[in-house]
Amino acid sequence: MEVEKTASADLVLPVTHRWFKSLIVKSLAQLKQGHLLIRDQDETLLFGQPDSHPSAILEVHHSQFYMRLFTSGSNGAADSFIDGDWSTPDLTALLELFAANMPMLDAIERSSLLLLTPFRFWRQFRNRNNLSGSKRNILAHYDISNEFYQLILDERMQYSSGIYTTDDCSLAEAQTQKLHRICQQLELSPADHLLEIGTGWGGLAIFAASEYGCRVTTTTISDAQYVIAQQRILDAGLSDKVTLLKQDYRTLTGQYDKLVSVEMIEAVGHDFLPDYFRRLGRLIRPGGRLLLQAITIDDRRYDSYRKGQDFIQERIFPGGCLPSLTEIVRHLKDQTHLQVTGVYDFAQSYARTLSDWRSRFEQRWSQIQSLGFDDVFYRLWLFYFCYCEAGFKQRTISVIQLDALQPLSFSPEGA
Repeated sequence: MEVEKTASADLVLPVTHRWFKSLIVKSLAQLKQGHLLIRDQDETLLFGQPDSHPSAILEVHHSQFYMRLFTSGSNGAADSFIDGDWSTPDLTALLELFAANMPMLDAIERSSLLLLTPFRFWRQFRNRNNLSGSKRNILAHYDISNEFYQLILDERMQYSSGIYTTDDCSLAEAQTQKLHRICQQLELSPADHLLEIGTGWGGLAIFAASEYGCRVTTTTISDAQYVIAQQRILDAGLSDKVTLLKQDYRTLTGQYDKLVSVEMIEAVGHDFLPDYFRRLGRLIRPGGRLLLQAITIDDRRYDSYRKGQDFIQERIFPGGCLPSLTEIVRHLKDQTHLQVTGVYDFAQSYARTLSDWRSRFEQRWSQIQSLGFDDVFYRLWLFYFCYCEAGFKQRTISVIQLDALQPLSFSPEGA
């Protein structure tokens, strides 16, 4: 670690902030991958090797940043950024650097965990995804403004990863390729009745019905998404092919030829995964197919992750919980008769999707601002996009499409 002090170094930082800074500096000295330059009113610090990657610069504007990072971990760093305590020329690069140094970050998190565990347990209980909790948690994110999402997403309003196949692939093209892959993996035909759990704004349901000719039943518990999806189905002239429900997955009945759920499992919650998979298994006919698109977390981090509250759970998706691939396969085995036939991983496509969303968000900020959103919202969502992009780039999180087949011998009575 290299240090460059100013002449008035000992006069600038309050005593408590100086103490917290010394603890953070001690932790950052363990940086193994890449290098980090920190500048504050006290001094300039360099951690890691100057020519290594990833590299990042962090400008500290208020020394309470060190206290918030030590006492609240990555959530404290996020809140401190949102409040303007620090900035960086490249937020994704900085967060990617931290993601590349998870052992160091874990050490900081453990310090904050000792202080905040009781509060985290309370927040987890408050945000449980029972029937009423799921509705409340979904509304907290998806119902903030349809107009906002129309500005940052593609024309079909796909709020999930696209699939980028070329360097010059656009967001719209990537989303169309994602939709085609889903329908092709499900082997959709006009004879099929497809059930979709998690309508979004209706893009997949409309695409499957219009491009592949199948009947679709789709369900959402978001009031705002329901309104848009209903209008889009009408505008597409597909009311005879697409049935839109406003039901929780736990209340669905019947059997379908094919079932799809795109990035909805993250809203289920760890405690409710057995119920979720048991319901999926019962809704698919013998010989039917399942396609599940899911954001996943590294198997080795799942247990510690699900017991905590990261930035996404705290500030973006209350009640959210990323499953691991092993956890998904375990529940498919324990709760269903479904047989996994394939897993497709496309983490780098999600990094590009998030980059494209962020670009649209930044380019259209004046329009978004006119909807009533302030600078705090801007910094919150900027951090959200960059945080997730960095995670996918460093593969601390990933995204998969999992295919499964219902055996012909399956009997719903015995499920």
